[in-house]
Amino acid sequence: GDDNNIIFSEREGMRIASISADGGQKSILLESTDSLFDPEILPDNKGILLSISSSVIQLFDPETGVVRPLIPRGRDGRYIDTGHIVYTGMESYMAVPFNLETMSIEGSSFPVLDSVLVEAIGVSQLTFSNNGTLAYIPGTDMGIVTPIWANRNGDETPIPLTSRRYGSFDLSPDSSQVALSIVDGSDSDVWVYDFDRQTSPQRLTVGRGALFPKWSLDGNDIVF
Repeated sequence: GDDNNIIFSEREGMRIASISADGGQKSILLESTDSLFDPEILPDNKGILLSISSSVIQLFDPETGVVRPLIPRGRDGRYIDTGHIVYTGMESYMAVPFNLETMSIEGSSFPVLDSVLVEAIGVSQLTFSNNGTLAYIPGTDMGIVTPIWANRNGDETPIPLTSRRYGSFDLSPDSSQVALSIVDGSDSDVWVYDFDRQTSPQRLTVGRGALFPKWSLDGNDIVF
């Protein structure tokens, strides 16, 4: 940042911290119960853009400690000198006008580029120079996947589930069902799929930001 500090995410995204580029003791800026990643310092240290696991870009004010949602259906947000925040959207690389004086979105998001390689953790392989040149690696969103069975020999068996952004999952004790989190836009929920019935997954939560499902030992309950 402008104050010669490095901002980083640690403890699997549960903490945002800073340390001087010259070394020294780190400072804890934010503790969270959600996974935070891709910290991006705004000009003049006016705030920090953060992404969370349910694909929402948030704005963090280190002075007040306030965190507020800024851009739904996005991650890996970066501010550029044209007065925009660019970010990885659900289908394309996107941009939206951002006012640094009011610290607010001013206008609608619009697509900038398609077919950018996006790592499974949500990081786009793309960068900007100060003169406006954009460089990127062509590819697809590696976070959009189709679950499969695989045995110890590496043999794969398809599972009739739609390709989408799946999160963590857990097999039931008898391996007849799987509880999995599905990220959809600005939210995530836990769903249950039955391997024997092979019907559409049944939604367990609605609008809860639910992640990390875990079956009880008797298979009667799921915690998340």
